[in-house]
Amino acid sequence: MSKTVENLIEKCRRLIAGASGRTGELKQLGVSESQLTQLDASLQQLAEMSNDCEAMRAQLHDKVAAMHAALDAVKGSFLSIKGTIKQKYPQEEWIEWGIDDKR
Repeated sequence: MSKTVENLIEKCRRLIAGASGRTGELKQLGVSESQLTQLDASLQQLAEMSNDCEAMRAQLHDKVAAMHAALDAVKGSFLSIKGTIKQKYPQEEWIEWGIDDKR
């Protein structure tokens, strides 16, 4: 959970806890109990969404790491094969092998 979301959740929880016993005073201020209930429900939904996002971030991190490993493997194979061809054949024939290097 991001620090911003975590801080907001904590502040909202403290507000709900502090206001829950003062419904009479809140009504005088124009704040209904249903607004507190709605805030609590929205807060729970926010926490669930934030946890889901964190799980997705972790999963994405793992997939990106795997993709980089695959990229490195492909790049290494490509350079190895290309280097072998460039050593065995004259520069004029490289293009026939799909190598458009100039040197």
